[in-house]
Amino acid sequence: MKVDISVVVPVYNVEKYIERCLNSLKRQECISCEFVIVNDGSSDSSLQIINKICADDRRFVVIDQKNGGWGSAVMRGIAEAKGAYLSVLDSDDWLKKDALSEIYRMALDGDYDIVIGGKTYVYSDGREVQFDQQSAYLRKPPENGSCEFGDRDFFKFYHLNASPHGKLFRTSICRDIPLPLRISYGDNALYYLALLKAEKVFYTNSYFSYCHLIDRSGNSRGADAEKRVSQHVDVFLHILEKSESCDTEKKQQLANRLLYTTARLYRESRTSSFLNENLKAKFATINRICEQIGIKYKTEVKLPVRLYTLLFQSAIRAYGIQK
Repeated sequence: MKVDISVVVPVYNVEKYIERCLNSLKRQECISCEFVIVNDGSSDSSLQIINKICADDRRFVVIDQKNGGWGSAVMRGIAEAKGAYLSVLDSDDWLKKDALSEIYRMALDGDYDIVIGGKTYVYSDGREVQFDQQSAYLRKPPENGSCEFGDRDFFKFYHLNASPHGKLFRTSICRDIPLPLRISYGDNALYYLALLKAEKVFYTNSYFSYCHLIDRSGNSRGADAEKRVSQHVDVFLHILEKSESCDTEKKQQLANRLLYTTARLYRESRTSSFLNENLKAKFATINRICEQIGIKYKTEVKLPVRLYTLLFQSAIRAYGIQK
């Protein structure tokens, strides 16, 4: 049977949230879908809840594996996916009704490789905040939302939030994307490496996508400053290293976007006290890779004092924007 969309759901110890996630999938209608649920060695009752809810719905494919981290679970799900397109749904998130049929229609309308939409942040106290990527990242959005490689506007998509929320990917461009294992922000690698391979991308500010319980215990956003910056840099290096064979211009723009994000995280920490030798070495590696692909900035200024300025100004020069 032809499958239009595969939704990959990595699961690890989310017994409080998984039922809502799965029920939102069961409500999806109108198109041919499969839901690939990958239990990543949960030690709570997540797997039992999954088996109970999914037993009467043939669209669900349940995989139980030893714990390998978010990247391992997502790569397993992508390998098993039969759909022409795929989406990744975190197990503490949920879809709006008919979200999949809407985003799939948009993908077909232009034969797009990636469709990117808005999302709604839901906090544990019940607050809901609609996140409009256009106002947050795209000061001048591409005309009609559509871009193809070669268009000047294509690189604006590097400014978008890189999490998988509200995104639909052509499955074929995701098949061989290597994701980092056992590290936060690994989801950034899926978006950026897929974007490097995409030719046609579409953006919509429609909030057809799922919501995100953004401040629950265990969420990566709650990590301390040193850990957040260090893990982000690890993912940054992973993305650059895995993009060696990609188009140089795309790679340069991606590197500048990652430089900007790294600098922003570092600035938000409001301290340079954690810039240890390990992190300095990682920044030196970033600098070396960036210079190899044609991105250069002054390196003689000491990192603890001027890191943010150096990286941030590099991004500003490349994009010609003010943030």
